[in-house]
Amino acid sequence: TMKSNPTVQDPLIRDESHEEDQANAFLIVAALIASLQSLLFGFSGGYTSPTTVTECTASTLSKLNCDLQLTSGVTSWMGSIVNIGAAFSSFGGGPLLDLIGRKKTILISGLIMMLSFALIAFAPSTPSDASGASASTVSMLILGRLLGGVAIGFVCCSVNVYIGEIATAKLRGTLGSAFQGSMCFGFVLVYTAGRWLDWRALAIVGLCVAGVSFLAGLILPESPRWLLQKGRSEEAAAALARLRSSRAHVGRLISVLEADVQQAEGGGRLSLAPLASPVAQHTLLIGVGLMAAQQLSGINAIMFYCQRILDSVFTDEMSNTFAIIIQVLQFLTTFMMAPLVDKAGRKPLMCISISGQCLFSVLLALWYNFSDHLPKSLSVICLTLYVISFSIAGPRYMNHGAKK
Repeated sequence: TMKSNPTVQDPLIRDESHEEDQANAFLIVAALIASLQSLLFGFSGGYTSPTTVTECTASTLSKLNCDLQLTSGVTSWMGSIVNIGAAFSSFGGGPLLDLIGRKKTILISGLIMMLSFALIAFAPSTPSDASGASASTVSMLILGRLLGGVAIGFVCCSVNVYIGEIATAKLRGTLGSAFQGSMCFGFVLVYTAGRWLDWRALAIVGLCVAGVSFLAGLILPESPRWLLQKGRSEEAAAALARLRSSRAHVGRLISVLEADVQQAEGGGRLSLAPLASPVAQHTLLIGVGLMAAQQLSGINAIMFYCQRILDSVFTDEMSNTFAIIIQVLQFLTTFMMAPLVDKAGRKPLMCISISGQCLFSVLLALWYNFSDHLPKSLSVICLTLYVISFSIAGPRYMNHGAKK
């Protein structure tokens, strides 16, 4: 057994160029397959925006809450309960990753997402002469959205970890951006498809995408690092060989990774003693504070109800068009800002991001209170600039504490 070597650098954090650690095309494919789950994150998260409206009219009778005669309370639960499911599953996601592995956790999230969309797609219709949706219809819809949130929680725990552990040091930053990019593209996809498809057809599309992602996930190799943690060295070498070019020195890479795993596990039981340090407490406060700021900024409400917010100002077709434009701009901003992170620094970008969100959310609130005296276009401008402000640094909140 190889002893831990304090001079060995962690292959997950070193950034120098290594000729012996060269990726092959399958590594890119594996990262993209894993990122399909984050695409489903965006698709599921944004599902309620194009499929529900604030007020049912003759032109919106095909919308989910109008077609099934849902109460405003049930409609609101369909959007908010996703966050509840994600919150609970995120606590169990970490232990599940260590227990069954990264690949199986990703596959489980795909299965749960399939069940989520299936429950919504095949929810019973409400007869035209009924006074409201039946209990079974409401239960299937709420359970479907709850399971969607559970799947999202598992996705957040597993996809970034998996991509980070299979990637080479040279590609880790680029492939790491696939998670956020795929999620943004999922929002764009659901908003765009929702323009032409009714709520049931849109759920079937989500079901099909989830099915494809699950089937594609079956060919993924398990994380070599996790396999080494479980003492399965031969399987780890085989998995790494699938992800590296023929010129890569897999044996050396496995030796370095194995030494790092043993060094990481050499500390024994988990201890809270290091948190006694003021520096550790300060770092923890920054990390938790930034993640709290990200969630409390209201971005989820904007993403889940973007079109419904605009519905109160514009026609359904026009609000859908504006919502698609906003999502496309978020998608583009996320990728445009990625190269600037290391040049401009995370802290300045986050200060700009938070300031912009505060300013434009306040302006949006003022517009709704004084809409009779202000142009309608101000609502679109505020929403757009709010989302762009978030995209400048919002996706990087979770990384700042570690880079501080």
